[in-house]
Order: sequence, then structure tokens, then C-alpha cells
Amino acid sequence: MSIRLISMASALALTLAASAASAMPASGEQPLFNDQADVPSVVTRAEVTAQATQSPPTTGESSGVVSVAATDLPMDRAAVVTELRQALAHGYHLATGEGR
Repeated sequence: MSIRLISMASALALTLAASAASAMPASGEQPLFNDQADVPSVVTRAEVTAQATQSPPTTGESSGVVSVAATDLPMDRAAVVTELRQALAHGYHLATGEGR
């Protein structure tokens, strides 16, 4: 075989492999539960709404709101920053990066 024919054959093989791979569904796209019949719900919308309003999600659980408990810390932010700057001035190094 000539070099030209080998390169064309390999390009054709790659094209066919790519088209065969694209014909398959991607992960999660395949229909999984096709054998189940559609069954109407036995619960009404009003019952579902009533149940949801009786037990709403707690704070931070599926609500997008996170509560921060009030704490009694002995130092405020300015004192912590001042203490860190003094420690850095005296040779303290923060353990950051990959070379810990």
C-alpha cells in the first residue's frame, strides 16, 4: 500500500468510528424505565400542597438559606487581622499550596 492510501484508510476508519460512537446515547440520556405504564396519581394537588406547607424544609435543607448561629467570640475581626500580621512579621508562614 502506498502512503497516500494508508493515510486515507486511517482517516476513513477514524471517521467511521466517530460516527458509530456518536450514534450511541451519552451517559444518562438513554431511556431507563420504558416498561412502566403511566398511572394517574391518587393524591390531589391540594393534598400535596397542604402536606408541603405543614412540614417545610428546615433552614439550610433544600431552601437555599443557611442560618449562622450567633457566637460569642472573644476577638473581633480587626483583632484577628492584627494578630495575624504580627505573626507573619515574626516569621510565621501559612500552610498553603502543594508544598505543605
